[in-house]
Amino acid sequence: MGKVIEANFGINNTKNQVMRLTASWCGPCKSYAPIFERVTGELNPEEWNVSTLDVDTDAGKEVAETYAVRGVPTTIVVRTRDDHPNIMTGVQTEQKLKEVLDL
Repeated sequence: MGKVIEANFGINNTKNQVMRLTASWCGPCKSYAPIFERVTGELNPEEWNVSTLDVDTDAGKEVAETYAVRGVPTTIVVRTRDDHPNIMTGVQTEQKLKEVLDL
């Protein structure tokens, strides 16, 4: 699993943000991890914050509640130019994730 950070996701509006919500017991989450890490590795760190949060932690639960997440894996993209986040539930293909992130 990638670097896990516990932060106020969505509050920092100086950078675009992409977060993967996961759980240690989730099989699809494990298969999605390398896709997420490969694609987000192409993002410019000066423009994007990339994070992974486990929904079993307090911070993960808070983010899941805030964005009404009902399943994992879930990918949340918050862009500085948009009013609303893009929330995608389930394993995303590399192509779909690149499309959403404009890669």
